[in-house]
Amino acid sequence: MEIVPGFTRKYGIKQLVYYEQIESPETAIRREKQVKDYARVKKFALIASTNPEWHDLAELWFADASPADFSLRSK
Repeated sequence: MEIVPGFTRKYGIKQLVYYEQIESPETAIRREKQVKDYARVKKFALIASTNPEWHDLAELWFADASPADFSLRSK
């Protein structure tokens, strides 16, 4: 489900199969750059180490959410 169009639509992202919880933005940026430099096979191994079935980890996060309404009119 896409609540706000953007990155996921542009790149055809359909599911979340891996994420890390990181405490500080600086550490998160450093980790993201590190993972981006990994070879594809190493990225797949990283995913498989925590989610071997490649389940959508965000499937139920927004189950009750409705799409965003960006109109300016009052309700």
